[in-house]
Amino acid sequence: VYNKPAEGYASYDALLQARAEEAAASMDLIMRLVVAEAGNQGYDGMRAVAQVIYDRRYNSTYDFGETFEEIIYADGQIF
Repeated sequence: VYNKPAEGYASYDALLQARAEEAAASMDLIMRLVVAEAGNQGYDGMRAVAQVIYDRRYNSTYDFGETFEEIIYADGQIF
């Protein structure tokens, strides 16, 4: 049932709003990191940094965390 409220949320719309806010915060963090790490490297350099973040999030061989925030703030990372 798609309109059933998720546990901890008053409504399905509240859940969607929370997920949208989380996604926006993640995107902002990723963009800031990409610019900080490779802003002077042009498009290819910035894309490479973004690809590393993406790979660490979606490739199961890495264990840096389950969210972009966990991956970016993990101890010992180059970022």
